[in-house]
Amino acid sequence: MAHYSPRTQFGRPMGDIVSAMQKFIRRGMAYEAARCAAELMPYYQKYVWRRLKIIALEDVGDMAVFLAIKQLDETRQECDELQHLCLMSAILWLCRAVKSREADNLATLVQHGHMEEEPLNLEPFESFVYDKHTARGRQEKRGWQHFREVGTVVEPARENEFAEAAWAILLDGRTHPWQAWCERSRNDGNVPLAAQHRLPRPSREGYEPEAVRQAGLFDDDE
Repeated sequence: MAHYSPRTQFGRPMGDIVSAMQKFIRRGMAYEAARCAAELMPYYQKYVWRRLKIIALEDVGDMAVFLAIKQLDETRQECDELQHLCLMSAILWLCRAVKSREADNLATLVQHGHMEEEPLNLEPFESFVYDKHTARGRQEKRGWQHFREVGTVVEPARENEFAEAAWAILLDGRTHPWQAWCERSRNDGNVPLAAQHRLPRPSREGYEPEAVRQAGLFDDDE
């Protein structure tokens, strides 16, 4: 049986033109990329837009660019008159974007790690992984102070004008503000649906598996 090879409107192999389009986008060659996309569009419109979104994640790695391509795809579906403008805009977005293949490279490393069938070794990170929200952290008496100094470290960090005031409340030893708000709102019958699963339950015996209860999976939010 002969192997089926999809062709473009000019009779060239589809795979060749898709490859050319992506390579041109990677090199910022907008005109050449647009010519390839236009050649594919008559027969493979949906595939072209799918490929452009893949390129946005694989070769650009910028969520703003991905969302822009996604929005252009939705716009051209709503208004047929904008088909070509949306396509050309997408090509320009991708060609002019600062590019990074970090996400694709990271995926390769993670997949390789899973193929080794060994879980990530947490021992080098135990000083901050096991905080007051884990069973081991509670066994080691790690509280709010440890959580502040180690557990809530963020990198890279932006300026946080509320941090000192918030920690002054948490380290004071009183009821957690979120917990107090939930309790008060529940009494008033005004708890938002999204917050109901986080409410502290006064009695958990009898309807939660013992292992889950002991694991502390219903503790205060992290």
